[in-house]
Amino acid sequence: MTLGADRATRVDLDLVCGPDGPLPDSSARYRLLEHLGAGGQAQVYRAVRISGGLRSSPVTIKAFKADERLPIDEQLRFWDKGDAVLMDLNSRGVPNICLRVDGFYGASPRPAAEPAEGDRVPFQVLDYLPGMSLTERLRDDQQRGNGPQLDGGQVLRTLAEILRQLHAPEDAELPVLHMDLKPANVMILPTGQAKLIDFTASRYYNAAHLTSVAYSLESGGPEAHDVNRDVTPAYDIHGFGAIAYYLVTGWHPREQRHTPALPGSGITSTAIRRHPMLESHPTLEKHLVAPLADRPGDRPATRELEGWIARLTELAATLPTEHHFARWNPAHNGFSVPNFSVPAAFAEVKVPEPVANDRTHLFDVPIEPTPAETSPPVAPPTQQFQPNPPNPTAVFPAIKEPSAPRSMKGSARVPDYHEDYHDPEPQQAPPPYAPPPYQQQQPGPGWPPPPPPRHDPRMHPPTEPPAPPVRSRGRGLVSFAAVIFVLGWLVWFGSEIWRTQSLAAAANSALMGLGITVAAVVGVYWLTRLACYLVRSSMEMGPRRSTLIPNLTTSFFLAACGIAFLSFTPLDPMGIIHWIQENAK
Repeated sequence: MTLGADRATRVDLDLVCGPDGPLPDSSARYRLLEHLGAGGQAQVYRAVRISGGLRSSPVTIKAFKADERLPIDEQLRFWDKGDAVLMDLNSRGVPNICLRVDGFYGASPRPAAEPAEGDRVPFQVLDYLPGMSLTERLRDDQQRGNGPQLDGGQVLRTLAEILRQLHAPEDAELPVLHMDLKPANVMILPTGQAKLIDFTASRYYNAAHLTSVAYSLESGGPEAHDVNRDVTPAYDIHGFGAIAYYLVTGWHPREQRHTPALPGSGITSTAIRRHPMLESHPTLEKHLVAPLADRPGDRPATRELEGWIARLTELAATLPTEHHFARWNPAHNGFSVPNFSVPAAFAEVKVPEPVANDRTHLFDVPIEPTPAETSPPVAPPTQQFQPNPPNPTAVFPAIKEPSAPRSMKGSARVPDYHEDYHDPEPQQAPPPYAPPPYQQQQPGPGWPPPPPPRHDPRMHPPTEPPAPPVRSRGRGLVSFAAVIFVLGWLVWFGSEIWRTQSLAAAANSALMGLGITVAAVVGVYWLTRLACYLVRSSMEMGPRRSTLIPNLTTSFFLAACGIAFLSFTPLDPMGIIHWIQENAK
């Protein structure tokens, strides 16, 4: 594993580190050969393990870096949670992620001649991944001038499969949020294979574990700033969308400037950057920014990413070749989704209330910028090139076509996880497994590929027929109340003419009363609409589907106004009721 540091800035060195142990050379077990980069909480090195004077194959070592602004026990707990999650994911066999091979507490890295002194800090030993980060790889392809060589669709499909296994694991395993998806955390190996790295901020999707929120300016979702910090799998979908945006445009999606805060936010969010290239491709722009929606409920769900990628591949392939930062081959999809749209909202997973004596906070440590991250956006290549021909042997699982056209409104929430869930209908068998092209090469480490994932009913809940349109509900009641109102006003108008013996005076009073009442009715209707919108927004229930509540409120107000007009006439309803009661005695 490496970070997204520029290769030209990596520093050769000769330091040692290791755990405290009974052997005299335990504290110098690992020799650090090269500084690869730095993150918000760690320094990263290429290293080897020393045993009997012999060196192992290269490994990656992450050394804890303390932040003096935060309590040390809080930082160590933050590190330990991410370390536990990565160990668990490795034991589950989640493919295409970094592999944790060791972990220990020891003295900070030091020259071999110096003793191990000072406070002990945690270390993480991971497999060494040769290659470049996605940020470096796109820049390297542009600098070489021979056009993009990276298959953007394959990178996104790899990440989507990782998220599927994190967000909806099989059996009774806990779902996981990566929390820091961004181009710098995607390693591209020499074969073109993508690997997801840096799980320091990862958490189990559980209130006892999800007590902090990691945020990166270039890819973090706006909900990280929400005062309630209700972070869900949609947070990873936003990071996934940031990677897709970078693959298509060469830009990070969020601007550096601040915009007005979202409802309920304690900090302002950043706006989506409008790339000039997308202005002439509105369909691509609308599809590309769907995972980057400010509202988590408007983003695609995890299980919809495969279809979303297929549609993106088709749209991105239509761009002029001089604007390509990666290769987009629709033929590699194995399927076609010409009119893919985000489906209706799914069940929302709510994190339980935090346990006693726990607290939620924003762990927002600025990441040290590297030249690869702070340099200007990658400029489009000037040299024309021809994309590589499609690989006819590449086969990818097909997705299920939607049964009916659906709108671009949706949710990134995954279904609730219940151990006693039973699918009431038999499910079709999953398609046969076919490894990606890079796994069809000569076998090596990690061969054979993992078995195909079993069908998980939690990722495919039974669908119900769409509900009939409900926007017109309550209009009949409004019409009936309007009749009562008009009759009451006419009776009052006639009563005023009889009382004043002057048509002009009666008309003046009647029209003034009518105008005030109509203005009040309109105000009641729109105030009710506004209140319903605020309630739905605060509860993230999505857009309204009906005007039933405003219509009911307006109906009652209209009827009350009509009865009020009658109360000023001999036909006063209360007077009539009183007269009936008196005569009945």
